[in-house]
Amino acid sequence: MSNISVSHRRGIKLLLHWLLGPPRLKLPLVPERDFVLALAQCPFDNDDMVHLEALQTIYRKLTNAMYDCPRYGNHWENIGFQGTDPATDLRGVGLLGLLQLLFLTIGLENVELVNDIYKLSRDSFQNFPFAVMSLNITKISLEALREETLNKCCNGRESVIDVVNEFYAGTFLLLYLSWKNQIMTIKDSGFVIKDISLLAKRRPHYVLHILRDYQQERRSSSTSEAFTNLTTV
Repeated sequence: MSNISVSHRRGIKLLLHWLLGPPRLKLPLVPERDFVLALAQCPFDNDDMVHLEALQTIYRKLTNAMYDCPRYGNHWENIGFQGTDPATDLRGVGLLGLLQLLFLTIGLENVELVNDIYKLSRDSFQNFPFAVMSLNITKISLEALREETLNKCCNGRESVIDVVNEFYAGTFLLLYLSWKNQIMTIKDSGFVIKDISLLAKRRPHYVLHILRDYQQERRSSSTSEAFTNLTTV
């Protein structure tokens, strides 16, 4: 935990941050913030069954596989890892990247969202590496937490983990909407990620708000569709 830190400012930057910057994180939430930052420094451990099961769960959920897949192999590219070993991609954001992928794939509130994003990632023209893109979004979430732009949201919710995870999902949603509506392809990825990062960190409340609206709209749409299907049986 000794390497854990938030952004440090000196001189005029410190003064401006104190006058105009985000509020301080409430003291009781500091250990929770430090825990999240520590997760990003923890590497994937092949000897830890919890790590392995999390990885297998993500694969099964995304591919609808009935059984666990081999630990190594090209099949990981099916869900957007870059090679035969997902641990290689996870090095940048550690266990936080793995756990946020798990949060997205198993959370009931995220069912429609993850299906929409994963479907687009497999599109013949607009495809992108789903898992790698997710890890980029985790990196944005981590930066937002370190730069204290999430402090106000965390203070209001009395939670760091909930806000960081929802900010991650909301930022992924923003990327999905931009990618889909502007007909982006993989060659645009660098520009899209940069733009989404700037927007999300500048307007975290908007990110959380658009996520809630999207979830409610998709749930309503799914419920209506299910009811229509029942009435036509």
